[in-house]
Amino acid sequence: MDAVSIVAKWLYETLHNDSALLAAATGGIHDTLAGDAAPPFVVYQIESPEDNLVVGAQRHTVTCEALVRAIGQTDSYAALDTAVGRISALLDRVDSNQTVNDGNGAAAGRIVACFRTAPYLDAYYDESTGQQWRHKGGMYRVTVQEV
Repeated sequence: MDAVSIVAKWLYETLHNDSALLAAATGGIHDTLAGDAAPPFVVYQIESPEDNLVVGAQRHTVTCEALVRAIGQTDSYAALDTAVGRISALLDRVDSNQTVNDGNGAAAGRIVACFRTAPYLDAYYDESTGQQWRHKGGMYRVTVQEV
Protein backbone atom coordinates (compact mmCIF):
# COMPACT_ATOMS: atom_id res chain seq x y z
CA MET A 1 0.00 0.00 0.00
CA ASP A 2 1.47 3.37 -0.99
CA ALA A 3 1.83 6.29 1.43
CA VAL A 4 -1.08 8.33 0.03
CA SER A 5 -3.40 5.32 0.37
CA ILE A 6 -2.21 4.83 3.95
CA VAL A 7 -3.05 8.45 4.80
CA ALA A 8 -6.47 8.17 3.11
CA LYS A 9 -7.27 4.98 5.02
CA TRP A 10 -6.14 6.49 8.33
CA LEU A 11 -8.19 9.64 7.78
CA TYR A 12 -11.32 7.67 6.92
CA GLU A 13 -10.98 5.26 9.84
CA THR A 14 -10.13 8.00 12.35
CA LEU A 15 -13.04 10.22 11.30
CA HIS A 16 -15.55 7.43 10.70
CA ASN A 17 -14.91 5.73 14.05
CA ASP A 18 -15.91 8.83 16.05
CA SER A 19 -19.58 8.66 17.02
CA ALA A 20 -19.73 12.35 18.00
CA LEU A 21 -18.47 13.38 14.56
CA LEU A 22 -20.94 11.07 12.82
CA ALA A 23 -23.76 12.57 14.90
CA ALA A 24 -22.73 16.08 13.75
CA ALA A 25 -22.06 15.03 10.13
CA THR A 26 -25.08 12.85 9.45
CA GLY A 27 -24.25 12.63 5.73
CA GLY A 28 -21.09 10.66 6.55
CA ILE A 29 -17.37 10.83 5.85
CA HIS A 30 -16.23 10.97 2.22
CA ASP A 31 -12.96 10.84 0.29
CA THR A 32 -12.79 13.81 -2.13
CA LEU A 33 -16.45 13.80 -3.28
CA ALA A 34 -19.66 13.25 -1.32
CA GLY A 35 -21.83 12.28 -4.28
CA ASP A 36 -25.50 12.67 -3.40
CA ALA A 37 -24.97 12.51 0.39
CA ALA A 38 -27.37 14.63 2.41
CA PRO A 39 -25.64 17.46 4.27
CA PRO A 40 -24.02 18.03 6.64
CA PHE A 41 -21.11 15.74 5.79
CA VAL A 42 -17.31 15.66 6.01
CA VAL A 43 -15.03 15.50 2.98
CA TYR A 44 -11.28 15.00 3.02
CA GLN A 45 -8.90 15.19 0.10
CA ILE A 46 -5.18 14.59 -0.02
CA GLU A 47 -3.04 17.12 -1.81
CA SER A 48 0.66 17.67 -2.47
CA PRO A 49 2.32 14.46 -1.26
CA GLU A 50 6.05 14.97 -0.84
CA ASP A 51 8.83 12.47 -0.21
CA ASN A 52 11.18 13.14 2.71
CA LEU A 53 14.55 11.72 1.69
CA VAL A 54 17.58 10.76 3.75
CA VAL A 55 21.20 10.08 2.77
CA GLY A 56 21.38 8.00 -0.37
CA ALA A 57 18.11 9.46 -1.67
CA GLN A 58 16.07 6.87 0.19
CA ARG A 59 12.54 7.80 1.13
CA HIS A 60 12.18 7.92 4.90
CA THR A 61 8.66 9.33 5.19
CA VAL A 62 6.02 10.99 3.04
CA THR A 63 4.25 14.18 4.02
CA CYS A 64 0.80 14.99 2.63
CA GLU A 65 -1.46 17.99 2.96
CA ALA A 66 -5.03 16.94 3.67
CA LEU A 67 -7.94 19.33 3.38
CA VAL A 68 -10.58 18.12 5.86
CA ARG A 69 -13.83 20.04 6.09
CA ALA A 70 -17.44 19.88 7.16
CA ILE A 71 -19.90 20.93 4.46
CA GLY A 72 -23.45 22.02 5.09
CA GLN A 73 -26.38 23.57 3.32
CA THR A 74 -26.59 26.53 5.69
CA ASP A 75 -26.21 30.28 5.81
CA SER A 76 -24.01 30.11 8.92
CA TYR A 77 -20.52 28.73 9.56
CA ALA A 78 -21.58 28.23 13.20
CA ALA A 79 -23.83 25.35 12.10
CA LEU A 80 -20.66 23.39 11.29
CA ASP A 81 -18.77 24.14 14.52
CA THR A 82 -19.53 20.84 16.27
CA ALA A 83 -18.23 18.77 13.36
CA VAL A 84 -15.18 21.00 12.91
CA GLY A 85 -14.41 20.77 16.62
CA ARG A 86 -14.45 16.97 16.44
CA ILE A 87 -12.22 16.99 13.33
CA SER A 88 -9.74 19.18 15.16
CA ALA A 89 -9.84 17.02 18.30
CA LEU A 90 -9.16 13.90 16.22
CA LEU A 91 -6.46 15.21 13.89
CA ASP A 92 -4.71 18.25 15.32
CA ARG A 93 -1.35 17.64 17.00
CA VAL A 94 -1.40 13.88 16.64
CA ASP A 95 2.09 12.69 17.58
CA SER A 96 2.06 8.94 17.59
CA ASN A 97 3.04 5.82 15.80
CA GLN A 98 -0.46 4.69 14.86
CA THR A 99 -0.20 1.63 12.65
CA VAL A 100 -2.43 1.43 9.57
CA ASN A 101 -3.20 -2.07 8.30
CA ASP A 102 -3.43 -2.98 4.64
CA GLY A 103 -6.84 -4.63 4.91
CA ASN A 104 -5.37 -8.13 5.20
CA GLY A 105 -4.16 -7.68 8.76
CA ALA A 106 -0.59 -6.74 7.86
CA ALA A 107 0.90 -3.37 8.79
CA ALA A 108 1.12 -1.08 5.76
CA GLY A 109 2.58 1.96 7.49
CA ARG A 110 2.36 4.23 10.46
CA ILE A 111 1.22 7.78 11.01
CA VAL A 112 4.13 9.66 12.51
CA ALA A 113 2.42 13.03 13.01
CA CYS A 114 -0.56 15.16 12.01
CA PHE A 115 -1.24 18.83 12.72
CA ARG A 116 -3.34 21.65 11.32
CA THR A 117 -1.41 24.19 9.27
CA ALA A 118 -4.29 26.52 8.34
CA PRO A 119 -8.01 27.02 8.85
CA TYR A 120 -10.33 26.71 5.84
CA LEU A 121 -13.55 28.59 5.06
CA ASP A 122 -15.53 28.69 1.83
CA ALA A 123 -19.09 29.54 0.85
CA TYR A 124 -21.19 29.64 -2.26
CA TYR A 125 -24.74 30.20 -3.40
CA ASP A 126 -26.34 27.63 -5.70
CA GLU A 127 -28.57 29.69 -8.00
CA SER A 128 -30.33 26.61 -9.37
CA THR A 129 -31.64 25.61 -5.91
CA GLY A 130 -31.46 28.90 -4.05
CA GLN A 131 -29.38 27.24 -1.33
CA GLN A 132 -26.32 28.52 0.48
CA TRP A 133 -23.47 26.13 1.23
CA ARG A 134 -20.68 26.54 3.75
CA HIS A 135 -17.37 24.67 4.04
CA LYS A 136 -15.38 24.88 7.28
CA GLY A 137 -12.36 22.94 8.42
CA GLY A 138 -8.61 22.97 8.03
CA MET A 139 -5.54 21.94 6.12
CA TYR A 140 -3.66 19.20 7.96
CA ARG A 141 -0.09 18.06 7.39
CA VAL A 142 0.19 14.28 7.81
CA THR A 143 3.51 12.45 7.92
CA VAL A 144 3.48 8.72 7.21
CA GLN A 145 6.16 6.05 7.09
CA GLU A 146 5.59 3.03 4.90
CA VAL A 147 6.47 -0.39 6.37
